[in-house]
Amino acid sequence: MSVRWFVLPLVLLVLSAASLFAQDTTAWHDTLNRLDDSEAKLLIPKHYERAQSAVQSALQDIRKGKQDRRIERSASNAKQALQAAQDALERAQQALSSVQTARKDALFAHADSLAPRLLENAEKSLDQAVSSLEQDKPDRATPHVKDAETLFRDAELKAIKATMLGEARSEIDRAVTYGAELYAPRTLREARAHVDSASAVLDSSRYQFSSAHIHAAAAEYHAAQAYWIATNAQFYNQIDSGFELFVREQEELIDLLADALEYDGAYDEGFEYPVSEMVILASRKSTGRAETIQALRDSLATLQTQMEKIQRTLAVTRDETSQPSPQAAESKPATAPSSKDRVEIEARIDLIRSWFDEDEAEVVLLNNDLIIRLISLDFEMGKDTLPPGTNALIDKVLQACREFQGHRIMVEGHTDSYGRRATNKRLSEERAVAFMKRMLQRAQGFTMQIDFIGKGEMEPIYSNNTKAGRAKNRRIDIVIRDVF
Repeated sequence: MSVRWFVLPLVLLVLSAASLFAQDTTAWHDTLNRLDDSEAKLLIPKHYERAQSAVQSALQDIRKGKQDRRIERSASNAKQALQAAQDALERAQQALSSVQTARKDALFAHADSLAPRLLENAEKSLDQAVSSLEQDKPDRATPHVKDAETLFRDAELKAIKATMLGEARSEIDRAVTYGAELYAPRTLREARAHVDSASAVLDSSRYQFSSAHIHAAAAEYHAAQAYWIATNAQFYNQIDSGFELFVREQEELIDLLADALEYDGAYDEGFEYPVSEMVILASRKSTGRAETIQALRDSLATLQTQMEKIQRTLAVTRDETSQPSPQAAESKPATAPSSKDRVEIEARIDLIRSWFDEDEAEVVLLNNDLIIRLISLDFEMGKDTLPPGTNALIDKVLQACREFQGHRIMVEGHTDSYGRRATNKRLSEERAVAFMKRMLQRAQGFTMQIDFIGKGEMEPIYSNNTKAGRAKNRRIDIVIRDVF
């Protein structure tokens, strides 16, 4: 009996202490979570560690039912440590805001794999700046802040160039390995010149992907051409009558074009004259086709004008006969006009539009299709991993699909213009597949006629010359077919 009376007050003491400090412990956890979200471990590691240790110590005292005075002291230490961490974080964010931005941009460009040494040096400079700030020595931190920002920006640029020009440089190296310096020097120079031009464009503005992409593609083309010239030159040089064989093979290829154009040419004086003749012939055929197409377009325009006149006449006739006689009203059941159906569908579309925030999705009509453009799906560059928060977005999309149950649904993947077109096409398909699979997983028995397609970089909705525009172009479009 005495043991029970001894244990009960202790339990009550622990419970009263826990309830007394319940609000405090909740506030401590919330503050630690906010510090985590604000990268406190990176920017104020010592302050963060002290705050975390103080909170853990206070929680331990509460759990063990320590004396009220001790709990109050440890709780006070936790509050002070958390406040000191928040103050230090605010100072660090003000001093390091530009460095944080540069670091995020470098990591977004995959500098960790494409420019690891530069990124490592940048991180070291950042650590030195953080250490000086935590010692309350901002003057000593200033040069390290500048060094860190410069190094992060250098790492980002190097990573962008590696992504944009990596394949072109590999093609140039392959061409050089197979003798392009000797057998295709002019073509090789053109390839290198385009690499230099692309690099110069990125140096002046690292996000001018469109211009840089044009030069990168030209560099790849000329490098591949230099490789082809070099390997063929060496092959034909090794056999008797090699140049003669090369010319005859090219003649056979030109004959294929001549047959398609119904041209009977001779090559006894070389290819220049017959090829010029074929160009003229092809141009005439093209002009004839263009004239035919224009004539068809003119005829179509005339037919459309006539159709509009007929429709207007029919509209007048319907208006004149829209009031039925009493006998007709009794004999024929009333039917809802199509305009009412359209109003009802538009109301459902407006309802769907209200479910999405402006920065979350754009709901638009294109022809008879309803398109939900998920512009908030900020995929990482080069990856098909669905970003955090996708499930909530998918649930809204499924709700929209239920509004038009039975309609075909297309999941379209899109990318920005960063990288090669073939790579972007494949990546957009992978993103569309990943999104479609997640939709089917969360459909919960809702059946859909669903398919996917990857559009690559071919249908941007914003400029690819800005970071924000590229982020919105890396998106998923949900197309609900034939809603009208």
